[in-house]
Amino acid sequence: MKNKVVIFDFDGTLADVVPIFRKIYSNLALQYNLPEISDQDFLELRKKNLKQALKWVGIRYWQLPGILN
Repeated sequence: MKNKVVIFDFDGTLADVVPIFRKIYSNLALQYNLPEISDQDFLELRKKNLKQALKWVGIRYWQLPGILN
């Protein structure tokens, strides 16, 4: 039996996923009244860890599962 494998590539090694993530975030920003992220903001957010980025955007940890769903 063959196993199915899913590969997640978050650093751009296999594919440039940044434009896709930015488009998804833009849609979520409209839906959840989150701030828009400019190109400069994006460059700064890439330097932050998840906790810092969520704080900047205004998302609390307990909200994350609902948004990701």
